[in-house]
Amino acid sequence: MALERRYFDVDFEGFSSNQMHGLLYSAFDEKKSPLILANEIDGKLISNVKFNNHVMNYLLKLKEEEPLKLTQKGNLPRKFCREFLEDNFTDNSSKTYIEKHPIMKEEDSFYIRLINILTDLSGFTKKVHGKKSLTKKCNKLLASESPYQIYRDLFLTYTRKLNWGYFDAYP
Repeated sequence: MALERRYFDVDFEGFSSNQMHGLLYSAFDEKKSPLILANEIDGKLISNVKFNNHVMNYLLKLKEEEPLKLTQKGNLPRKFCREFLEDNFTDNSSKTYIEKHPIMKEEDSFYIRLINILTDLSGFTKKVHGKKSLTKKCNKLLASESPYQIYRDLFLTYTRKLNWGYFDAYP
């Protein structure tokens, strides 16, 4: 009996039950969670995050080809996907994999699909009449050359809005 009572008196590594609820259900919410994102992060540190660099390259490539005509299903064109992978994955093992498994459509690459969904959810891109383009918000952030805000928006979108059901292999 003493062991059971002791087990239930544990205080979640120093967090109260309200703080634990905030961590689990409202992460990075300054009012509810003890875990918050810093107001500023050094640009050199952000430049070491490969995923953020790939998203930036995706946005810049999209800006070059803006407005990008999508396929009938609303996916990114094959040429765009292949060029994106070739530009961002330059090591030998990645090149070999890309050569053995060529991208025939956007859904063939989990990574491109994830970037496409995240940029849509975070409000960086929009689809209008079968064409994809950058939003005013994204153009403003790219012009400011401060990688923090893009990183912050991507991170919060990834942790709060992304539904992992997007990748469940069901049509």
